[in-house]
Amino acid sequence: MSKKFIKIEGSQFSALNGIYEEATNLVNGKKQFLLDANGYVQKIEWHTGYNQWQIISSGGLAMFVANQDTESPEDETNAWLVDSDNSGDPANITLTVINFPDLIVSLAGTTKVNDRYTVLSVIDNKPRYVRTSQHEIFNSVYINFNKVTKQWNIEGRANYEGGERPLLYESESTIDLATPDLVTGWVFDTGVDPLPVFQLASNSVLVCNVSVAVKRHRG
Repeated sequence: MSKKFIKIEGSQFSALNGIYEEATNLVNGKKQFLLDANGYVQKIEWHTGYNQWQIISSGGLAMFVANQDTESPEDETNAWLVDSDNSGDPANITLTVINFPDLIVSLAGTTKVNDRYTVLSVIDNKPRYVRTSQHEIFNSVYINFNKVTKQWNIEGRANYEGGERPLLYESESTIDLATPDLVTGWVFDTGVDPLPVFQLASNSVLVCNVSVAVKRHRG
């Protein structure tokens, strides 16, 4: 079963805006959601003592609360309230479930890259994809966003635990794109010609990609 991702928008506390990932374990009998961004973790979780959903800052303070006992926080129909100052004022925030379709990568000269990819996690509000053929552990491939260079990277498996993953391909542009299927040009690193092409697995519509016209090594 795939993870659920919830996006919060509209918070006056900017650190709380972003994409929260469903955690592995339940908290107080309900799902917990975590936002891992810029080295800090914010939470959405159910508090049994107060019978309310809480959006909790990295410092452990409940910033927003909602008092309806629902299965998941985005199902709340009662207004979210500001709790950080005990004012109880309405909070102008929205919670929306985000769906990340699987991606299909094909035509790459480094053949282990060619496969179906699913979202493994969300870090710094960007999805991190992993090759679905994980039974081939030594051929694992990941697609990550590098927030420093603002490039999407296609990486292989590290040679040892905690080691650096070999960079196979990276997006040519440093435009901050939401997902790697929006990339219109890839360049080589240790990968080989031809360059990868992306499709959305949900409807198999080919995403515009002109990577084949960019056949040069990085740098």
